[in-house]
Amino acid sequence: MRRSTGWLKHHRPFGILCPDLRDFLGIVARLRVRADSPHGIPAVLVLVTGLITMALGASAPGLAQLTWSGLLTVFAVRLVNPMDGPLGEEPGFRGYALALLQASRPPLVSAAILGVLIALWHLPLVLFGGLSLIGLPTTFAITFLYVWLFNRTGGSVLLTLLFHNSQGTFTMGSFGFTGAGADRAELIYFGVVVLAVLATVALDRRAWRKAPRPATAVGRFSFRRRPR
Repeated sequence: MRRSTGWLKHHRPFGILCPDLRDFLGIVARLRVRADSPHGIPAVLVLVTGLITMALGASAPGLAQLTWSGLLTVFAVRLVNPMDGPLGEEPGFRGYALALLQASRPPLVSAAILGVLIALWHLPLVLFGGLSLIGLPTTFAITFLYVWLFNRTGGSVLLTLLFHNSQGTFTMGSFGFTGAGADRAELIYFGVVVLAVLATVALDRRAWRKAPRPATAVGRFSFRRRPR
């Protein structure tokens, strides 16, 4: 048993996103909630986008089919599904990668780097038709909101997970836009997200200068074997 434990300690089989079991447990330990965190922002962004799109003449037949029970069911399933984005991505992207980036870089630079990585991560969805092309710059832009939320909540992975979960529960698809209306809605959504990001940069400059210590607390890793 001791020999097996030593192998785990020195070889770190969990990879780059969670390179050590103790690091992963540390990430889980940061799953905390603050009551004043704005995890309802995704729904607001979608709602604003939908209203603008409807004001421009698009019909939204999907709204008539929305129910609270349906939305809550989708929210609950996504929350516990390890194959879905929130639970499958947040511990690695925000809990480890972002904290590692911010340990030596300001939040704005870290967000830009992470945004590129996450956009590339979603590239297969574009290639296989699961995401439109405009979805990539939108993914890059909204990463800045995730970084801002992560830092403003003292490094809470749970809040970014709930943010991500909300983003995928009430979407532009909920409105049922079709054809040119759907394409216009995606462009408007991108613009709304960019404006939201610019608002955080302009109105909360302090949050972008330096990340709080809890949002940079993560173990380092090395590909070289440690001496026994």
